[in-house]
Amino acid sequence: SIEAMRVKAMTRIASMLAIVAFALLQGCAQLGMPTTQRDTSFGPVLGQADDAGSLSWKGVPFAQPPVGRLRWKAPADPLPWTQPRPASAFAPACVQTGRLYSPGASGGYDDTIGSRLGKTVGSEDCLYLNIWAPAGRPAAPRPVIVWIYGGSNITGYTADPVYDGAALARNQDAIVVSVAYRVGIFGFLDAAALKSGNAEDDSGNFALLDIVKGLEFVQREIANFGGDAARVTLMGQSAGAVNIYALRASPMVVARPRPLFHRFVALSGG
Repeated sequence: SIEAMRVKAMTRIASMLAIVAFALLQGCAQLGMPTTQRDTSFGPVLGQADDAGSLSWKGVPFAQPPVGRLRWKAPADPLPWTQPRPASAFAPACVQTGRLYSPGASGGYDDTIGSRLGKTVGSEDCLYLNIWAPAGRPAAPRPVIVWIYGGSNITGYTADPVYDGAALARNQDAIVVSVAYRVGIFGFLDAAALKSGNAEDDSGNFALLDIVKGLEFVQREIANFGGDAARVTLMGQSAGAVNIYALRASPMVVARPRPLFHRFVALSGG
């Protein structure tokens, strides 16, 4: 049938593109250029290099989209993929009502932020993280800094330019990770109608569970990006600092035989 022929042609094109991508990666390696493909337990990701000497992987999924049956649930592992996944752009902000620390119409920091105040911005499909690393192979695994954004736990997003981790990664010779988490009613909703008997789901602390899920990703995957999972500093600002204090006291975190983080830096937070 025509549909079968179309599917066969598309499959052939996809295979050819994969071969070309592999050849380009091999060519970069032979020329001494930084190769930005990295493996994760879920599938390979393809980042980018900048002219300042940084590598980055943006929009890397650490959980499934928390929508439908996963809304107001603890985050679940992302579904695996096989082909290299482009990781060169920030994912959407988590859905929120626009305020000063919310994104503009472009999904990032732009001159439309004022016009978005009081309006719904972002997406429920938002559980992604970003990784920055200095270019060049280190003599030993680098320390890791995991950044948690602020915004009163009702706004905030990783693509805010003041949270860009490239300069920090270069200047401190570290791996920098920024983790998105649900905010507002999607991040903190304790409602009797949602109770299921599962302690994590019933806690209502979905934002904190998102951060924990991101830290679990770091523990499992960061070695593939040059990081040392035994030297993780959790750092956050304002609401991010409040959330760090909460995790620092959480029995769920404290009782783990292998720590999710080893140091913390709380910037303001009250």
